Amino acid sequence: MSNPHRSILTLALVIWSGLLAFLTLLPLVPSDAGFVRIWDFPRPQLAVLSICTIAVLILSRLWRKRWGLPLLAVLCLAFGYQFKQILPYTPVASLQVAVAQEATDDSCVSVLSANVYQSNRKAAALLDLIAAHDPDILLLMETDPWWRETLQPVVARYPHHKAAILSNTYGLMFLTRLEGESEINYLIEDDIPSVQASLQLPSGEAFTFYGLHPEPPLINQSSEERDAELLLVARKLRNAAEPAMVAGDLNDVAWSATTQQFIEISRTLDPRVGRGLYASFHADHALLRWPLDHLFHTDDFLVSHLEILPHVGSDHFPVFGRFCFRGIS
Repeated sequence: MSNPHRSILTLALVIWSGLLAFLTLLPLVPSDAGFVRIWDFPRPQLAVLSICTIAVLILSRLWRKRWGLPLLAVLCLAFGYQFKQILPYTPVASLQVAVAQEATDDSCVSVLSANVYQSNRKAAALLDLIAAHDPDILLLMETDPWWRETLQPVVARYPHHKAAILSNTYGLMFLTRLEGESEINYLIEDDIPSVQASLQLPSGEAFTFYGLHPEPPLINQSSEERDAELLLVARKLRNAAEPAMVAGDLNDVAWSATTQQFIEISRTLDPRVGRGLYASFHADHALLRWPLDHLFHTDDFLVSHLEILPHVGSDHFPVFGRFCFRGIS
């Protein structure tokens, strides 16, 4: 006589394993639908769930059943694919960008990028963080009129700044002490700004900086606008002759097809490769984090420092990086 509890466990395992396999394959569908693209994000979580399910299948000895080995094979393939996607963003992989050695301060640039979370009113933590790191470039996203007023002491310390203050969660502030020119652009949608700046270091090296915060691919909407903005900037970078850097909350994970296409077209590098995930979102949920905030750059730069900064009341952790021109170290 069959054990009804074991039958229920068997059915649950089969359904759960099928779901994991389905969610693994779903982002491979050539679609910009949000409910498809969103499953690019939780690959680390799906990898962990897959390996845990494999362990249950083995420990319960259900893998010995007639259907057990095929199910085990499906789970192993799902785990293997997920792990392959995130493997470059672990210390196991080789560094894509080498460490800058003995670089002079004049040939280096520090960047702090932070999505402040528009309704967040815990400004003191962010102000302290900015003061402590004193970045050459400061990119702040989701800045509404309240944030503009609150950040005036910071603005006063930077001689060059541009801002698009909005209350639609896409406000943006760009501040720098570097010489150069900057402009606010609306690349795809007329209510989602970005910044482009031509900057010069004290040592004389010039580079272009892009600060982006495209619209996320929500479950009920398309990723078309986000993807279009990223690829438009990627083509600009490909056709540019000078060094460049891209920062911001791109609302896309490092391993997605769109971000990988952006990297390929723009010929930029990802300093996280070989160093770690640097998961910046969601700051309030440790089990649901992935890297949405990025610092890409051309191969003209080496990495001096890269860090996810402490919680500032936002749903994103700020990201800080210091980069030095190659060949001057």
